[in-house]
Amino acid sequence: MATYIFLDPNDIVQQQQAMAAVAATMNNTTNTNNNFFTNNTPNSTALNKSSSSND
Repeated sequence: MATYIFLDPNDIVQQQQAMAAVAATMNNTTNTNNNFFTNNTPNSTALNKSSSSND
């Protein structure tokens, strides 16, 4: 006996919108954190940051 689950297209759209909102929020948080560390870390220890001096 087969069981069929019918999905409301509106529910699917709402789920996709919710996932997109979460993804956008997470991406924004990641960028904010990366910018914070880049702007607040000395050149000698900053990740992926080159320095011409020996500090």
